[in-house]
Amino acid sequence: MDENIADIMKMDEAIESFVERYANSFVKWEVIQFYHDHPDTWYRLDELVKGLNRSLKSLKNEMQELEESMFLKEKKLGKHQLINTNPETRRPAKN
Repeated sequence: MDENIADIMKMDEAIESFVERYANSFVKWEVIQFYHDHPDTWYRLDELVKGLNRSLKSLKNEMQELEESMFLKEKKLGKHQLINTNPETRRPAKN
């Protein structure tokens, strides 16, 4: 029983740390949820604006902060900047 409580406490600490580091605003939480649902897809910022039903202004600063925290990664494809989660920050799901 004590091991289960310790595991839950560790998980709570991990979740708290994640929220403090990455999901510290509602817009960032929406971005994280969006990429959780589409983990292997690279999006342009205008596609994210449309997909999240957010203004460019409200999304741009939040996306920049997620990039600075290394949660998101950009790559250039032709004249487009594409954005996805940084594979180094992903953890495989436990079965």
